[in-house]
Amino acid sequence: MGVRFTGAEKGHAINAFETIDKGLIYIDCTNGRNPSGEDDEIQSWDTVAYIEIGRKYGILHIDRVASSPYDFYTFQYDFYTDCEEAWQDYKNLLEAYNKGVESYNKEISGKVYTIGSPEEQRVSTWAAEIMQQEQTLNRLEKELVTHWYESEFSSYIIEDVYIHW
Repeated sequence: MGVRFTGAEKGHAINAFETIDKGLIYIDCTNGRNPSGEDDEIQSWDTVAYIEIGRKYGILHIDRVASSPYDFYTFQYDFYTDCEEAWQDYKNLLEAYNKGVESYNKEISGKVYTIGSPEEQRVSTWAAEIMQQEQTLNRLEKELVTHWYESEFSSYIIEDVYIHW
């Protein structure tokens, strides 16, 4: 199957499968370098491709789709956009968490607090909030499979699709 993008000189080829239970699904099995940037380690970037004319080319790592509790919905474009939004929310929460930890560490650095004092209660409450945020992030990390994949085509808008059987 071929995909042509708006304003792009080159297109992209992917695999399309007509399934009995999930309809037409797309698999982009382009191999590449390790997402961590280690050039000596090749790993598969098998992804489910999300294709809808007039929308950007979306991919989700096959592990993300396989770990989803949903069935038919996992191959719908809206599943991709929901995952993309969840990943962005996770990144925003992680950034806020890291800033909060940095502020907390700066606040308590070199200080001694008397147990039961208003200041100790304030930093203890703050520490508990940070721990709660950490638990939330850990839960989200498990749900999101801890990585987000973009292809070189992820910012392109799909103009046309050519299926060759």
